Amino acid sequence: MKIAVTNLKGGVGKTTIAINLAVTLTQRGKSVCIIDTDKNQNSAVEWSMCRGEDRDTIQVFSIETDQIKVKTLNDLEKKFDVLILDGTPQISELASRTIVVSDVILIPISASLFDFRAFEKFLTLLEETDKNRIALGLDGVKSYIVLNKINERANISNEIIRGLEKYDIPILNTKLGNRTAYAETALDGIGVTEGKDKKASDEFNNLVTEIEQILF
Repeated sequence: MKIAVTNLKGGVGKTTIAINLAVTLTQRGKSVCIIDTDKNQNSAVEWSMCRGEDRDTIQVFSIETDQIKVKTLNDLEKKFDVLILDGTPQISELASRTIVVSDVILIPISASLFDFRAFEKFLTLLEETDKNRIALGLDGVKSYIVLNKINERANISNEIIRGLEKYDIPILNTKLGNRTAYAETALDGIGVTEGKDKKASDEFNNLVTEIEQILF
């Protein structure tokens, strides 16, 4: 299973969701690796360097654009149950290749008008890239929206959610809150399900349960 966490906008929580997804799936008995496609930041690689040897091992690879091929990732997939691609925040050949090679796309969106506008641009890229997948004999990619940094008491959060509901891409039920635990645990090379914030741990476990029910 190849899962890409991607969006065209930075700061929406792609790496945060990717590393926490990897940690939680590993805790549930799956072998997982993260493929860091953002050569400018390499945030997932840096996270892995902070991870203690006493923690479950999660391999993280930094990859060049020309290495993102269906065959290359299929070969790597033979060694792991799940490959998680941490996407780059820009329209580029790399972003298109990430969509082409993935089985599932998770699109993080926070309660921001800028995120909403970036999502609309992302849909254009997604539609164009789906044509390339079909040309390669692949099915259209399955895509899901992940609501991140959400405050359900804020009007802007509810307005953004209502706007997203007008599109065909399903919104996952679990909403991730704007919690400091996500940033704090990342600094220690761990995920929130390994940390002390129970609310953060519970909500991410709920998200992964929902993803598992859809995908596995």
